[in-house]
Amino acid sequence: MADTIRILGQTAGDDYATVAAMEAAIPANIVTHGGDNWVVRVRADSNYVGFSFPQVTTDATHQLIFEAFPGSEVDGAGVGAGFESATGGFSGFMGSVITFANTTHIQYVGLKIIALGTSQSAIWLQECSNKIFKDCFVKSDLFVGIEVANGGACEIEFINTIIADCGSVGTSYGNTSASADIRYDRCTVVNSAGHGFDDRGFGAAGALYGRNLFSFGNSGLDFAFRIDQSDYDFLASEDTSATAETNTTGFNGRTTADFVNYAGGNYSLAVGSSLRTAGVGGGPIGAILPVAAAPAALVSPSPIQNVSNQFSPVAASRLNGVLQ
Repeated sequence: MADTIRILGQTAGDDYATVAAMEAAIPANIVTHGGDNWVVRVRADSNYVGFSFPQVTTDATHQLIFEAFPGSEVDGAGVGAGFESATGGFSGFMGSVITFANTTHIQYVGLKIIALGTSQSAIWLQECSNKIFKDCFVKSDLFVGIEVANGGACEIEFINTIIADCGSVGTSYGNTSASADIRYDRCTVVNSAGHGFDDRGFGAAGALYGRNLFSFGNSGLDFAFRIDQSDYDFLASEDTSATAETNTTGFNGRTTADFVNYAGGNYSLAVGSSLRTAGVGGGPIGAILPVAAAPAALVSPSPIQNVSNQFSPVAASRLNGVLQ
């Protein structure tokens, strides 16, 4: 069978003009709905509001995928398709509350996720698994970019994603411990009003992995480690924290020349940056946006896997050849 594809946009013939209409149309059971993945393509023609993760039945071959409409992929300045909400209301993507676990297989690909609320993280996660954010631009004007709440059993992956200009830390963990498995590959945190990658609140029973990470221009440390729980390697920073963890391949003292246009707010990795080939297997350290509709495969490090729950880097690829 083939993917079921729907369009969120303002062009005549598009399936949904609002996020509410899009949410209402998602099948309760994607496994049995009559196709493979349920795909919503988002046009870059409106600031569509953020929403909570849907709770529907999926599996590894019948996923819920939100992706940029071809040609509308977000760039390194946060320009492109995606979700952005005004100050005062719910702005980002919330995980489930503690009363139940959200296990829906969901991917967000090529999208901006921007929160303008005064106390709202752009991405807020708790008791979540099977979530992948790939080729995205994340920003919270006044709060945390990616926040993982207390005690959550999370299995989340961020691939080739920029977390920029956040009003607080880039990443935050509230003693996350219950079998958490959170991973970052080819990501950049830049200009947060606090630490960049800050994992000091990560709990003792989880696993936190990162490869090919670039952190720059944050008001605190670029990397603030809880060394006993972090598995980071191939890092780059403006300060000296890229080499602060034992056995880390790191590159300190990076400059604005590593970005496409730092002064202009484009934080994609520059073509001329030596970080383009400094990562695992000669790949890039840091995110490169935009990504075309059919990018080359992203290579995740071998330790980042959880076969028992079918949540592994291979799940980051579209299953029918559209995104590999």
